[in-house]
Amino acid sequence: MATLLNTRTEERVLLHVQHTFGRPFQENSEASGNTALNYSEASRSHAMIAWDGDEWTLLDSSTNGTFVNEVRVASRAEKRLYQDDVINFGGYNKESWKIIDIAAPRNILLPVTSGLLPIFVDDIVVLPSEENPDITIYMAMDGGWVCESEAGLSAIKSGDLVGTQDCVWRFHEGLSSVKTKSVEVGISASSTHVQSVFDVSQNEEHVSLTIKIDDQEKNFGQRIPHYLILLLARKRIADQAAGIDDREQGWIRKELLSRMSGLDENYINIQVYRFRKSLLKVFPVCLEFIEKRRGEIRFTCKAIEINGGSQFASTP
Repeated sequence: MATLLNTRTEERVLLHVQHTFGRPFQENSEASGNTALNYSEASRSHAMIAWDGDEWTLLDSSTNGTFVNEVRVASRAEKRLYQDDVINFGGYNKESWKIIDIAAPRNILLPVTSGLLPIFVDDIVVLPSEENPDITIYMAMDGGWVCESEAGLSAIKSGDLVGTQDCVWRFHEGLSSVKTKSVEVGISASSTHVQSVFDVSQNEEHVSLTIKIDDQEKNFGQRIPHYLILLLARKRIADQAAGIDDREQGWIRKELLSRMSGLDENYINIQVYRFRKSLLKVFPVCLEFIEKRRGEIRFTCKAIEINGGSQFASTP
């Protein structure tokens, strides 16, 4: 991800897709842009560095000019940037910023709370940590980003704050603002062409899961999260048999699921996260197998086959 280094202060700045530089309206106030230029020669809206889908370019909109490698950039003209270029805003003898990384932008969570680290968001991420996954951020089927928490599911966009009361990040989307956003084709678990097949040992200590989607079939083998998914699948089957409306099928209270599985709620969240990660390795943007709403969770796949298992297995 493109990075600028202030050669005097050694401050590092990760560039957003459209990253602006400007002087604050008054001392100690917020910058007129993403990065503050704290000297009088800088304009309030001085310059912008942007990703056009192929390269980084600089656009100057200042009074005193912007210099790249000590050469003034023409006003309102785009200047392509390269690795190791040195940029000066307001005069080449002012603070210098060196491009130490010219890579394309990435989706990232930048810390707002002191002491946190930036987090890249490539597919799915949980906050505040994988050991305490209270919040899940992932790309939805329509290509937009969503935040899932106990409060439910909500869309997020670049600049939104996400996190918990004590750990807050700001989300920045690293997609081009010029080129059309393209999303890998995902598969919804609610599709009639999706089937989940569970093979369960009699003592239910071993649960293997195979997912079939059209002409694709993937055996995920025996994994710890599969028993939890099995419990959710049984609830879905029971609700189908009882004629419950599709929108309400399969929902189970988390405290009941915790008692049935012997897992506390935090560990249930960890297992759900691991299950989703395993799916993403095979089926991109395929997270709709699990849905959550306040205090409840369900398995969304409608076509379910369960082979084996205990004859005394109960339904939630």
